[in-house]
Formats: sequence, structure tokens, C-alpha cells
Amino acid sequence: MIDRYLLSKKLRFKFEKRFHASRRSDILELKRKLENAQFDRLPMGIPIDDSVYIPAKSRVPLEVLQDEHKRWLMQESEDAYSRVVINGKPYSSKEYWRQSLHSRQDTVFIKGNEDGREMKAFASIVLFVYDRATKSLRVLLEEYEFSDPFQHLYEVIQHAEHPLQTVGIELMNTVREHNLFFYELKQSLTRIRPASFIQRSCTYMEYAGRKYASITD
Repeated sequence: MIDRYLLSKKLRFKFEKRFHASRRSDILELKRKLENAQFDRLPMGIPIDDSVYIPAKSRVPLEVLQDEHKRWLMQESEDAYSRVVINGKPYSSKEYWRQSLHSRQDTVFIKGNEDGREMKAFASIVLFVYDRATKSLRVLLEEYEFSDPFQHLYEVIQHAEHPLQTVGIELMNTVREHNLFFYELKQSLTRIRPASFIQRSCTYMEYAGRKYASITD
């Protein structure tokens, strides 16, 4: 069952990319069939837009919410939810959705515009907030500061006196730009963001007392 699920998940992501690249009708048909299987597993509760929905049975009752999380529901029209599906991929709360010990769906990479500047961060999903009045969806996050795993090596090369220093700097710039792995997570801050800031899912690990995240899709 696990093998079938992982294969289906991988195929859905591949068809999503291929469809957007080609717009071929046969790929669209296969994409729809795979999405229908996804809907069977996570039936739609509240549609947000063409690529985002809240699955059925995901609402978190107010009496279940921790006090520190209740205060983020500012309007009477706002409700809390534990799960959202974005582009066929489920994302879940680390606090309010039961998960296996070996799988997490709460660690994400986010990116968006903040006060006219682009912001990027790794974060853990606490809960989703849906406003029935405005039909808007936000996400409450434990947002981490993070460090580039190649930062120290980059600084060493910058200060190295060597004929190939320029080549080394250019190479490190390329590596840092495209690296997706082992960003160390530092101190965190609770923030609420538009759900559209969620870009990609991440794997999370702890080693030697430190926390790390890697972008996985």
C-alpha cells in the first residue's frame, strides 16, 4: 500500500510539471485521473481556488485549540483547520493532525512579498485559518531563521589568496543558489502568513542537538 501511494504521489508531481510545460490533452487526461484518486483519499471540503482546497473533516473545534493559538483567530467568521491540499499535495498541522512517527507534512519552505521585499523562510505549520466572510486562507507558522550550510566555506574562499579564488567564488555562488539540503534551523517566531506563501514541502531532521530542513519536491 505504501509503495502504491508513493508511486501515485511521484506520478502526480511529474504529470503536474509535464502538463504545465506542454498542455497536451493526453497528459491532461492522465493528470485528471490521478487527481481524482487524490480526491478519493482526501475528499474536498472547502474549495479555495483551482489548485487549493481544505479537505473534509479537517476543521479544528475552538474548544480544542490551545489558548496561544486561539488569539490568532481575529474575526468571528474565522475557523481553524488542520489540513490543506495545494496542487495535489497535502499539508498538515504539527499540532492538530495525527501523523505517523516516520512522516511529517508540516515542514515547508515559504516565500512571498513582505513590505515590498521578498522574504524566504523554513517553517512548521501550526494550523490553517479560513475566513468564511472573505474566503481567504492563512497559515499560522512557527517560522525559523536558517543558515546556509555553505556559508562558512564561501567565506573561507572569499579570504583565500589563490589564483583560482574567482573560480571558487563563482562555483560556490552556483552551489548556494541551487542547494536544497541541510539548512540549519535557528530560533523560531510564530507568524501568520497568506497560505499562498507555501512553496514546497520539506523533510525535517534533528542531529546532534541541531535541527535541519531540506527541500524535497
